[in-house]
Amino acid sequence: MHPTLPYNLTARDKKVLSWIIERYKYGNSSYVLGMFGSGKDSLFEVFINLLNLNQIPHVLITEVIESLEQLEVIVKKVQNEEAPILLIINMNFFKDMSGIIQNLWANKVSKNLVTIIFSDINNFESCVKKIDSDSMFILNPFTITDTHILSMEFCIHYGASFSKQTIDRVDYLSGVNHDLIQIILFFLRDTKKELSIENLMTDKKITHVLDKIILELGPSSLSALLSNKKTTAEKEYLIKFGYYYSHGVIFSPLLESYNNQKPKLNPLTKPHEIKLLNLLQTQNNIVTYKDIAKIFWGDKSEKQYSEWKIDQLINAITDKLENTTDYKIKKIK
Repeated sequence: MHPTLPYNLTARDKKVLSWIIERYKYGNSSYVLGMFGSGKDSLFEVFINLLNLNQIPHVLITEVIESLEQLEVIVKKVQNEEAPILLIINMNFFKDMSGIIQNLWANKVSKNLVTIIFSDINNFESCVKKIDSDSMFILNPFTITDTHILSMEFCIHYGASFSKQTIDRVDYLSGVNHDLIQIILFFLRDTKKELSIENLMTDKKITHVLDKIILELGPSSLSALLSNKKTTAEKEYLIKFGYYYSHGVIFSPLLESYNNQKPKLNPLTKPHEIKLLNLLQTQNNIVTYKDIAKIFWGDKSEKQYSEWKIDQLINAITDKLENTTDYKIKKIK
């Protein structure tokens, strides 16, 4: 099997697709990991198209997984298949699924199973050390050459035009992160505003990606990333997954500025806990982000709340409930 790769792929993406295909030829599973916005979704789609275009024989099951329940259904489906299976999964939610995934790794589900998993780092963090390094490809940020290819394709596809100076500045601010590059280029094309950190912070799509990266890092890794004093283990982890460069620079100045400007989250007070619990225990009603925001910020909630801050509040109180009561919390996003 030697499918032709699209000419307009970046060097990094060609490398990872060739690597997956070579492993699949010999019946080996592959795990492609990257920070949020690293381009794994695009690679997932390109790989599916490659298989279809080149008519590669396989029993193909492809899924975008957004809940544990979905993944369990897929595992049961695989168990019922007798023919050789190529299972391709794109994981798009933040939850530890190491137990289920390890069953797939060990081929306990099917002897004829090859799994190709595209995942944000958070989904694998607890079991990264257990993965055979030969079966794992980490999607570090693009090189400058890669980003120029990506930017050129954007300009051709969307009828935009940017100077080399602008493209270089986008590369720098985004930390050459796939999603941030594209969203910033859309922002510049649609708003015609000057390229500055202040202007970029006003765009909700950009801050959404930054919030997801912050959520994926978690408090301890984020603190280590922004700290001047990092342990050797912290440095190795952050460099390995592309958050931090070996010469001591955080991958994205935009992320650093955004995190510094975010209002600090006040700890849950007892009155807030009681109000929030009463609200969450309202049966047969949907509780919105705005409902929760009004409890904490009142009349100023429209200006002060963000989905990230409310996610942190919900996590704090649900963790407390699960640790101190018999509640079983189910969160659906």
